[in-house]
Amino acid sequence: MGATTEYFEKNTPVYSKGRYAKVVEFLREQDADGASLLDVGCGSGNILRLIADNTHIAELGGLDVSPNYLEQCAQAVPCETYLGSILDDSLRTSIGRSYRYVLVGAVLHHLVGSTRRASLEMARHGMVNAWHLVRAGGCLIVMEPTFRPRLMCTSLFHVKRVVSRFTRRRVSFLGRWNNLGEPIVSYFSHDELLVELAHLPGATTVLDIRKRKARPLVWRLAGVTERSDSILILRKTE
Repeated sequence: MGATTEYFEKNTPVYSKGRYAKVVEFLREQDADGASLLDVGCGSGNILRLIADNTHIAELGGLDVSPNYLEQCAQAVPCETYLGSILDDSLRTSIGRSYRYVLVGAVLHHLVGSTRRASLEMARHGMVNAWHLVRAGGCLIVMEPTFRPRLMCTSLFHVKRVVSRFTRRRVSFLGRWNNLGEPIVSYFSHDELLVELAHLPGATTVLDIRKRKARPLVWRLAGVTERSDSILILRKTE
C-alpha cells in the first residue's frame, strides 16, 4: 500500500463524476435534510462537490491517505477532512463519529497486497472498517469499476507489479487510462463484489446496479469480456 499512497500523493488525478449519477439520484430521493456523508478516498473533492450541489446533504466529510488531495478537497467544498486509510482499525476512534452515508468510490481495487489473495483480504478489511463508520439505519454506498474474467484481472495485477519494479512512473499504453505500471490494481467482478458485501453484519441490499460500458479494442484484445461501473448500496439494520 505504500507505493499506492505515494502514487496518489504525487499524481492526484481527478476522476470522472459521471459514474456517480445513480448515487446522486439515490441520495436526492432520500429524506436527506440534516443527513451526513463521508467520502472514503475523497481525492480532489469533486464528488463531494457534486453531492453538495445536487442533494440536501449539508454535513460532509472526506477521508484520504494523501495530504495533497485533502488540501484540494477542502478548497473544493466545505467539509471535515480526515487523513487516514480505510485499513486503519482505529479509524472510527480517530474520526470520533459515524455518518448516515459512507461512500467508498473506486477505492477497493487500489487496496493491494503482494498477491491477489492478500489484496482481497485488504478489500474485505476496508469494507468492514467502512461499515463501522455507518450509523444504524444508514447506508454504505460502494461504487467500483468491475471487470471479467478473473484471469484477466489477475494477469493485469501481476504485469503491473513487474513493470513497477523497473519504473515508478505511469506507463500509458494506447491512451491515458490504459497503463501497465503504477498504480497497481486488483479488480473485482460485479458478482464477486456482491458476495463480499453480503457478509457485512446487519446489511440489506437497497440498490444493485451494473452499468455495462463499451470495451475499446485494446481491452477486448486483452481478454476483457465485461467492463462495468457497479453500484451497491447496503442499509445497516442494526
